[in-house]
Amino acid sequence: MQTQTLIQTKFQSPALGPNILPRRQLIERLEHGRYRKLTLISAPAGYGKSVLATMWQKECACAVAWVSLDKNDNQLSRFLDYFTAAIGTIFPNSLEKTQALLSAPQLPPLETIATILINETAALPRPFVIALDDFHFITSPDIYKLLAALIKHQSDEMHLMIITREDPLLGLPHLRATNQVTEIRANDLRFTQEEAVAFLQQNQETPLPETVLNTLVDRTEGWPAGLRLMRLALQAYEITPALQAHLNSSNRYITSYLLDEVLAQQPPDIQKFLLSTSILDRFCPALCDVLRNEDEVAASNTSSREIIDTLVQTNLFTFSLDPHGEWFRYHHLFQELLLIRAKTTFTPAQLAARHKRASDWYAEYGNIE
Repeated sequence: MQTQTLIQTKFQSPALGPNILPRRQLIERLEHGRYRKLTLISAPAGYGKSVLATMWQKECACAVAWVSLDKNDNQLSRFLDYFTAAIGTIFPNSLEKTQALLSAPQLPPLETIATILINETAALPRPFVIALDDFHFITSPDIYKLLAALIKHQSDEMHLMIITREDPLLGLPHLRATNQVTEIRANDLRFTQEEAVAFLQQNQETPLPETVLNTLVDRTEGWPAGLRLMRLALQAYEITPALQAHLNSSNRYITSYLLDEVLAQQPPDIQKFLLSTSILDRFCPALCDVLRNEDEVAASNTSSREIIDTLVQTNLFTFSLDPHGEWFRYHHLFQELLLIRAKTTFTPAQLAARHKRASDWYAEYGNIE
């Protein structure tokens, strides 16, 4: 592997722009978690995962190697090129045996690579962190196996941080049981009422009325990107009574963001499910089964329970409403977007039929908790 063939900017964490809100409690949690094997920052798009990790990196007492991953890195050899080169930014001319394996015409067995990499990282002279940003692009079983082995046998000097929109298949239940993982999730990254107000009031020549602030916080549910986009939209409006009506309507900035960053990235069967169930303020698998017609179910070959589990596991703006994982809802702004798209995807008759099926289900089963 030649480092000049790698994109050097992928070893740089994102630049912190102006108006970054301090997240002192979360940064302290990350610092305390450095003494476990893994830190997992997992949340939907726009929750400030990379920003938080970068803020922590700036204050971290030890060296941090950073890699921003993309879909082109979803191959073991390519992934290892970036992984080892990132460590090389801290420890130049290190991991020589691993580098030799990567330079061979053909990679040796995965177990051999893992063993040599584990031994060489354990021999590094001082503590360090390797942060893997945008890890949701990685789906390769070989990469998962390599990292699982690395986590299992990693030395106390090394800490792994994964920043992702989806939970990785890396034995999280066992890591939780042994207190070896620190998890930061959407609920942690949401702005509190106080944080949201402070964020929205930054650089505002005229303070926003309390009613406007409350509307913004309620509609975004503390979602950082939503608040940022709402604040951008406010720049085009004077603070007038008409502003409240504008805030209660769909916002084109947020709609565009959710379309490009979230909905358009989903497989067709997931998109169809999201649109079909968007008419529901809360839903369970049984209700979704009734709502979907036979053609939808046959086309996806996946039950509603399986799809809902996928939505939750991939942080797709879907939240559980009970400890048993039976009832769920979408983020309010996400549901609004889905409803808008559903009205242009389905005919009025198709939408009416879905409403009728939902109504019949509630009439038969009631509002089961």
